[in-house]
Amino acid sequence: MARSKGFDPDRVLDSAMHTFWKQGYAATSAQDLCEATGIGRSSLYGTFESKHGLYMRSLQRYAESGTAGLRELVETDGPVRERVRRMLDSIVDEEASQPGLGCFVVNAQIERAPTDPEVASVVRRGRAEVVDALVRTLRAAQADGEIAADKDPEVLADFVHAQIGAIRLLGRSQAERATMEHVVEVAVGAL
Repeated sequence: MARSKGFDPDRVLDSAMHTFWKQGYAATSAQDLCEATGIGRSSLYGTFESKHGLYMRSLQRYAESGTAGLRELVETDGPVRERVRRMLDSIVDEEASQPGLGCFVVNAQIERAPTDPEVASVVRRGRAEVVDALVRTLRAAQADGEIAADKDPEVLADFVHAQIGAIRLLGRSQAERATMEHVVEVAVGAL
């Protein structure tokens, strides 16, 4: 008979995710992970195989949740500028509520993606999903006359997504909320 794990893997992933998010991959030791999750090293590695395996599962969990949330905000009903504003405002709210923490995916993109193909893949996939949702939304808005016919929805989607990254970096650097809100104003105005 197989022995059941004495812990909830989802709770462990959440705890590990917050540790990696706050400290980064390189600065997080196995001991940090054991303390954060409340489980021993053998259980941690027995379930997640390695520090990198735990990091990747944590990053994927965060990315999937964040991407789904952004897509949901932009794919709702209503005028396109309001939907894009809601999406960007939600990012400003997140960054203002956790000064200096930034976004786990953006942090991973900076720290790990240049040398870790698995991290780069998660980053690319998340970006593609959000940009695709924006392109579809902007094309529909253009067909409805909300966006000028001479504007390229793909270029606008890339621009809006770049502003997401800009707001995330501003939040990481503890910029004032007003500065992040200025980015939102210009981005929405560009539509």
